Amino acid sequence: YCEYHNRENYMSINPTIFLSYAREDGSRIADTVSKSFIRQKYKVFLDRQSLTPGEFWKNQIKRTAQNYDILLVLFTPIAAKSEWVKKEVNYANKKGKHIIPCLYHTVPVDDLKKQDISNRHLIIFDENNIERMLLQIDTAINAYKKDPVIKEENRKRIKRKRTKQIALFTSFGIIVLII
Repeated sequence: YCEYHNRENYMSINPTIFLSYAREDGSRIADTVSKSFIRQKYKVFLDRQSLTPGEFWKNQIKRTAQNYDILLVLFTPIAAKSEWVKKEVNYANKKGKHIIPCLYHTVPVDDLKKQDISNRHLIIFDENNIERMLLQIDTAINAYKKDPVIKEENRKRIKRKRTKQIALFTSFGIIVLII
């Protein structure tokens, strides 16, 4: 799912994005954001697109939450008060995940006090500036990817991925030789 590309003389893997939102008032915006970053070769977890019907969704969300790099939160009026969104933000904070908070323009900043993101710069958005919001998110992701600690982690991921591919091809070759 990861796309390799050169950027500033180092190899980088696009970070994985977990999209947190409230279905009741954020589905359309979440779909737009998800599609935009999937077109850019990011792996995006969006519950309605990523879960299989009949799957135990709470378990899958917990498993997925362990493996993403960035929590992208769309704080619409309902999401700002959502206990589930709060749990996702708390988990991301606890695990040291990168959080990009996006605040719908009518949501008072005070509504986010329970969300523990008070020290983070917010991207303010509405239906008329979704493209600007997407550019701001992209800028935030690129800044994240340039962080020296993240660069080193990306280098390690590439090495692990290559090692797995080599092991897989080697195993496949041995199986073919046996047959």
